[in-house]
Amino acid sequence: MALARVRFRVDTTPDTDSTSDLSAAISSTSATSISVDDGTDFEVNQNIKVGSEEMTITNIASNTLTVVRGVNGTTAATHSDSANVFEDDSPTYTPTQNPNIGTDVSQTYDGIVAKKSIGGKTFTFANHESSRIQRKLVYENISEANKNRLVALHNYTKGMKNTFQYSEDGDTFYTVRLTNNKLEVSETAYNVFRVAINLEQQL
Repeated sequence: MALARVRFRVDTTPDTDSTSDLSAAISSTSATSISVDDGTDFEVNQNIKVGSEEMTITNIASNTLTVVRGVNGTTAATHSDSANVFEDDSPTYTPTQNPNIGTDVSQTYDGIVAKKSIGGKTFTFANHESSRIQRKLVYENISEANKNRLVALHNYTKGMKNTFQYSEDGDTFYTVRLTNNKLEVSETAYNVFRVAINLEQQL
């Protein structure tokens, strides 16, 4: 099964100034087309933030962005002309092509978990109430540029060490971690690659 709008990002919220402000006010909370100074500063499926509202870009036509409003737990609001538009760093880490799910384990409930405190004492507790998502995402026939985005993600996480943000719809983001220190990359044709990554939600 292919996923429609997978994104990886290090930001927990769009916090990079795109340098492309709103070129017209957003006077309605239901408007889905917004005008910016330069549409080339953005990418389809990227998330942006204006004021406290986060949006997902679904289409770009010149300097007009089609967006899903009020995503990632934020609320749609009106915004003034020339308001700053902040963008997330997902284009650095997310291929423009969406993956297939190689293995879909939609929920896993934890059993007994041991966790060490800073003081050096070990506490054991049971977590049977919270579920976590697990995914194996397979990118088939992607370009070298898209492969390099996943390499950049792997370099940031240093394998299983660092967490990052993952979304399947651009609306809800999960904090996840890779479950394998090795990035599975194979060249299936000249400059055509297959890349697989395994991730698990962190609770």
